[in-house]
Amino acid sequence: MIYSLNTIISDVKEQGLLIMADTIILDVPTSGSSISYGCNNSYLLYDNKLNLNSSRTTPEESSQSAGYLSLYDGNSNLKFISSSSGSLDFDFEFSTAQKINSMSCAGANLFDAGVVWEFYTFDIDNATYIKQHDGSGKNNNSPISGIFETVTTSKIRFRFITTTPIMIGELGCGLALRFPVPPSIGWQPARWNSNNQINIGRTEANTTASSTVIERGAPESVKFDNLEASWMDSNFIDVLEFQGLPVWFVGDSRYNPNDCIFGNWSASNSSYESAYRTSLSLKFNGAK
Repeated sequence: MIYSLNTIISDVKEQGLLIMADTIILDVPTSGSSISYGCNNSYLLYDNKLNLNSSRTTPEESSQSAGYLSLYDGNSNLKFISSSSGSLDFDFEFSTAQKINSMSCAGANLFDAGVVWEFYTFDIDNATYIKQHDGSGKNNNSPISGIFETVTTSKIRFRFITTTPIMIGELGCGLALRFPVPPSIGWQPARWNSNNQINIGRTEANTTASSTVIERGAPESVKFDNLEASWMDSNFIDVLEFQGLPVWFVGDSRYNPNDCIFGNWSASNSSYESAYRTSLSLKFNGAK
């Protein structure tokens, strides 16, 4: 079967590939490129706007609940615990409209409570809530980060439809930072890694017995190359003000939208690799 070169180029251009004769050249876009290749799908939610809420309405709490402040205190170990199940809404309102493109959750008993989640933003012009993200089937304590087009809103709603009372460690929303280039070679997603401690059991005859696994979360390491120094000065420098606070990171919101990590983070000390470009390495430790 024969394809014209123009047809081949058209078919693969979105993936950032350029095919010439029998040679394939990886044409990686730079961070300053005006062309959208659809591969810069990494987002970092670091500034939780829930801290700015002026009012909130939450479901009735159980006596074991840590209170509504635990929903955005940066500590997913302290849980908000509802007293009932069903369709539970967590509504937050802001005194001034906020720009957001992400709504997130962490530290919840998603599997045990059979949770279906729906995240909404309030459409000011039409005075109605618009669903921005939904899903189901996540494991307990697995974080969620719904990414959508940036909206300006004064209200948001986290809805959880549950079969048993829900426990939530952290909720978040804000303007997640989108990296202008895709992760570089060597990216280690948390879904393939683990910090779990495995204690291998042995009998007196030194045969293998049952083992125990102690959950220790997962690490994720990612590097972004070919970043313009001007982008770092205009965007990432703000992230450094949030060192010590947990973040949500989604490495590929297009092809793995449910693959997210929530936890502590650290960044390398970036240095110039050329006259105007640098690289950035990030490491996360938390729940996947």
